[in-house]
Amino acid sequence: MGVFQVVKEHHGAKNGIGFNDSQSISLQSLSMFYLIVEDFVDAVLKVETPAQEDIQKICMELQKKYTKGIYKKAADALSSICLTKKISKF
Repeated sequence: MGVFQVVKEHHGAKNGIGFNDSQSISLQSLSMFYLIVEDFVDAVLKVETPAQEDIQKICMELQKKYTKGIYKKAADALSSICLTKKISKF
């Protein structure tokens, strides 16, 4: 059910492309989390061979970018996972 809502919100965006860049509070929590994870994955894929330092930098950037409500909680949770666990390979 939650995935259906994410797809509906993404494809129902008024810009015809998908989610807006602004941190809309009208989205479901799962959609907000999806945006942050998508941002994280895009950033990781831009690095040829991401090291732990790259992951830490990406997480810190996400925490600076996402500062409102659920967005902040999700960015903090993702960062907590990435910064407390040694990530050996992507």
